[in-house]
Amino acid sequence: MGGAVSAASKAVALSVDGQQQIVHVWGRTVQDVLDANDIDVSAADELTPAANSPVFDGAEIAINYVRPITVITDGVSQTYWTTATSVAQALAEIGLHDPATRLSVDRSTPLGRDGLPFSASTPKTVHLTVDGQTTDTTTTAADVQSLLNEAGIQLGVNDRISLGRTATPPEGDTVELHGAAGAGRDHEDQRSCTTRERRELQQLLVARRRAREVDDPHDLAAEVDGHRSAAGARGGDDHDARAAVAAERRAPPRRRRSPESWPRSSPRYSRTER
Repeated sequence: MGGAVSAASKAVALSVDGQQQIVHVWGRTVQDVLDANDIDVSAADELTPAANSPVFDGAEIAINYVRPITVITDGVSQTYWTTATSVAQALAEIGLHDPATRLSVDRSTPLGRDGLPFSASTPKTVHLTVDGQTTDTTTTAADVQSLLNEAGIQLGVNDRISLGRTATPPEGDTVELHGAAGAGRDHEDQRSCTTRERRELQQLLVARRRAREVDDPHDLAAEVDGHRSAAGARGGDDHDARAAVAAERRAPPRRRRSPESWPRSSPRYSRTER
């Protein structure tokens, strides 16, 4: 008679990953309930009570499936198995409690049976040296490029950096930059004009001097010096040098004047008279 009673229909509260439902079963054990609802449980999953435990009307059965999460913490990848159903719960299980830790996903993101890979960047102190001046900064930047973005530093093509842009800056490490352009500075405008461009400008000026006359040769000397200064005084600014070359190319030579038309104060006039 007891066996007949044990096999009678029962209402059982079945919870799978926290989602509960009431099921009606005729079985005698927890395994009977699982089979009746087409639920497979591996040895790694959590099942309470055990599969061979008897069930009765009003019993509660809880199943928590394990799932993998791959966390890349400060560049180091590691896979964990957890029964957590959200990223926040998984972080608590593996010990990443600091709320300042920067994640690639939201903490409320649910974890399915297939798991989830994500990255975590913990707060760290990094020594940032820019052109010899060092400052200490606490950052959760995942790589050097993100660290530079946080600091408002824009790298140019000729700047040098001690670590690769995709490298993860370790705790207490020093990142050195040489020739870095500060925020708001257009690095492209700071490039030096080439030696060839300076030489071309000088040759153009010499050719112009030979091909034309001017009111006062002293003015021509000042003009040549001015163009040379434009090409090299500030480290060879591209805009000034190239603009000067373009202007010299466009300017037509003026017609040569006879010595009689030179000003009497001109050195050429004095040499002619002698």
